[in-house]
Amino acid sequence: MKRSIAIAGNMGSGKSTLVEFLSRTYGVTPFYEPNDENPYLADFYKDMKSWAFQSQLYFLSSKFRLHQELDRQPGVVALDRTIFEDAEIFATALHQMRKISKRDWLTYQSFYEAILDAIRPPDLMIYLRCSMRTLRQRIRLRGRKMEQERFRMEDISYTTLVSQLLRDDPGMELLNYSLEEYAIRFHHDRNEGDQVVKLWERKRKYEDGELTEDKTDEKIEAEWISAQDDAMEGMPFAPEGAHRYNYTILDRRNVGNSLIYKVKFAPKSRFEALATGVVWVDYSNWAIRKMEAELVETVPFPMFLKAVPVFRISREQFGGYWFTTDFHMVIELRKVPLLSIPGQVEVRTRLQDIEINGRPVSADMPVPAADRFGNLGAGMFGPPPTQPAADDAPEEG
Repeated sequence: MKRSIAIAGNMGSGKSTLVEFLSRTYGVTPFYEPNDENPYLADFYKDMKSWAFQSQLYFLSSKFRLHQELDRQPGVVALDRTIFEDAEIFATALHQMRKISKRDWLTYQSFYEAILDAIRPPDLMIYLRCSMRTLRQRIRLRGRKMEQERFRMEDISYTTLVSQLLRDDPGMELLNYSLEEYAIRFHHDRNEGDQVVKLWERKRKYEDGELTEDKTDEKIEAEWISAQDDAMEGMPFAPEGAHRYNYTILDRRNVGNSLIYKVKFAPKSRFEALATGVVWVDYSNWAIRKMEAELVETVPFPMFLKAVPVFRISREQFGGYWFTTDFHMVIELRKVPLLSIPGQVEVRTRLQDIEINGRPVSADMPVPAADRFGNLGAGMFGPPPTQPAADDAPEEG
């Protein structure tokens, strides 16, 4: 009986390895993705906009021939990536990123629709999911030059300045509170991994408006950490969570050379502790430029958490990479007997001194000041002052 198994996943996820295992263990006939034969691939990785259409059209025709051969093969076959992924995921994404023009996209679609009538879909599709960190490690180890160019890992460094304001009663005048400030330097090395270096830390305590405690630690501490994915935009826009939200396009307008969509998101169920808010999305690369959200008290929170009335981020692109350059969050906590928990925690961070491959970089497309949010205060930037002033408390708000 004729059966076909399709293996889907990103490059480096283990598709070829699984096909080889199925062939060796169960005797299925293997079919592998003919990437190395694409004469446009090297040019595509260097200049996607000029060569995306030619490269994808070649993949379409070669995969069509592969599917025809697969259909003629008796017994059970296993295929490393199908024509459906090429068209529905990769080519579609390139068109949405404006790497394939509308005219070329219509031509591509006409070929693809004609091919669909001539091939049969697989009987079983297996999707291999893998973290980006593992994908990059595997691509580097197997040494395929064009893949390494595509997933090149730059040396990246930046400084994060953090300010945390803790107070018992957010409704009262700002007289009794604690202020914690620190600066950390983040390094990503393509060979060594990720390192975080704490540059300095300062803790102050105010009672009735008077400074009662001031501690500064300038001892440099460093630690190596495992890579963390940027989960900033993961809440309402991760594929596994999108079904839990409703989305509404509120506006779209041109900002500089980019088309920006303003999208509202809200949880479908009021009984889930999920955020409600608005994002500004850059259509040219589907990157979130800004987000404003909140979690209100009408949903069942964990025991200590009362609400998150403020959650704001701003992002900018430096050297082709997106960074969360501004972050502001206010957390309101419930009072718990016998536990010393502040009533409100306000956190603000900002990135500065971004370097890629040892060179300082500026924003690829600077965000106008009017599009940013808030002023984080001069007190949190630069090294901690050695002589604290009595009036250096942040303004409320």
